[in-house]
Amino acid sequence: FLMWPSALPLAQLLLRCPSTFQWSTILEVGAGAAGLAAVAATRAARRVVVTDGSREALQLLAGNLEGNGALFLAERVRLRHLAWGDQGHIAELLDEFPGGFDAII
Repeated sequence: FLMWPSALPLAQLLLRCPSTFQWSTILEVGAGAAGLAAVAATRAARRVVVTDGSREALQLLAGNLEGNGALFLAERVRLRHLAWGDQGHIAELLDEFPGGFDAII
């Protein structure tokens, strides 16, 4: 399990100041275990789009959301495959979420 060094301070910010992303649409890039997305979704975010380049990771995330949906407010979370630099994946995201994103984490 790998966590980016910035993940813990950002999660702490989200927990201490939930209004930071209140009613926001957040894009999490390279989610892995989706710790930050889960924190954002359970706080004030309107929508959290969780992405990863690994389809296996997305399958694990889907199972996690299914098993813990009430805890994570799963209705606010969308899982999407996004490979770094893949213009097709980027275009699909922008088509699906034409309003864009308020924050990228």
